[in-house]
Amino acid sequence: MKKVKQEINIQRAKVYDLGEMTLDASKAKAFILKNQGLIEAVGAKVSGLTRTTDGHLDIYAADNLEKILSFKGMLEIKGNPKLTSIDELQYYRNVNGLTLQDNTNLAGELNFNKYPQLTDRIEIAGSPLVTKIDVTGLDKISQLQAHDLVGLKEVVTGGNTKLNLFALYGNKALESVDASNMPSLTNLQTYYSSNIKTINTTNSPNVSDFNGISNGSLQNFIGLSEQSKLQRFWASGSKIESYDFSKMTNLRDVNLASAAVKEIKGLSAAGANLKELQLSNTHVGSLDVSNNPNLTKLDLYNVREMTTVDVTHNPNLTYLRTTFLPLTTLDLSNNTKLEFLGVEHCKLSTLDIRHITGLNEFYAGSQSPNGFLANITVTMTAAQKAKLEQVKPFLESANDDKANIDKTNSWVKVVVAP
Repeated sequence: MKKVKQEINIQRAKVYDLGEMTLDASKAKAFILKNQGLIEAVGAKVSGLTRTTDGHLDIYAADNLEKILSFKGMLEIKGNPKLTSIDELQYYRNVNGLTLQDNTNLAGELNFNKYPQLTDRIEIAGSPLVTKIDVTGLDKISQLQAHDLVGLKEVVTGGNTKLNLFALYGNKALESVDASNMPSLTNLQTYYSSNIKTINTTNSPNVSDFNGISNGSLQNFIGLSEQSKLQRFWASGSKIESYDFSKMTNLRDVNLASAAVKEIKGLSAAGANLKELQLSNTHVGSLDVSNNPNLTKLDLYNVREMTTVDVTHNPNLTYLRTTFLPLTTLDLSNNTKLEFLGVEHCKLSTLDIRHITGLNEFYAGSQSPNGFLANITVTMTAAQKAKLEQVKPFLESANDDKANIDKTNSWVKVVVAP
């Protein structure tokens, strides 16, 4: 048989008769939709589907396919072992957001950038085989949460101009976060992602909340100094040694506990807005909080490089801890609102707390003013003594069960005075 090849020059706006064509419908159907995880998830959301007597869903029976592909809104898929990819999502053109949780067989790269119908939010969690997420070009999504993904190594962003929440916490393999060029971003979360080394927020000027607790490898935060709207900054355990908060006039809460920080500048810019400052187990040598009158909590536990602490301009302090600091004096004359005061393991000889009438907890034990253990003389009222020793008794020239750690009142001599 001789083969004949015909060529047709197709022109716009003309109709051509191609004759009769025969299709194998069964094969065509099998090819169209294969992602059983997506099919089942959408099918569970749609009412009025035709099913077999044993409950099986044939998406090509009756008008099932039309109904499934017409599903609108957020699609949630949880704990479905059949979901291995997000392929074929383009056919579900009315799905505008996704919540994918604990789908343990979902694997590889999730290229959400292929699906412009995603305009709401995306959440992926608990899928250990996912290695990469790409959301470039999704200029309408408001939230991206990709968390607790132990195999996630890369998140690609770009053009996400409406994104206000970017959550990448609990991702042990992730090493960098690109949160740049996101003008709507207000909330950035990277906590418990222990291998993140670099975060970039360049040209994202509206970040107000950063939670990077236990980012133990973080050594570079590009664009941080320009975050003038930042209110909360938590970077405990990070490796960054110097911070400049000079442009952060709205700063309220700073947590750098157990971080490598040695220098903090610019807290005066926050003025009365600064409420809490957590610097325990850091290496900060000096601290200026003289322009922060509304500071309520200051934790300097085990900051052994700090030899002096000035809290005379912080009358609203309710919590102060200077445990294990080499302080020889501490002026608390203006701190009448203290409820918790921990000054144990310093070098103090005397302390008068009679004016601090609201104290609920007080620890001053194990002082070593001359390099060796000695009693500290604490003057307090009879009412204070009766209240405070119920929490931790005062022992003169003797050790209690916490003499070598915090919350001790070993070697405390109490003088009761009106």
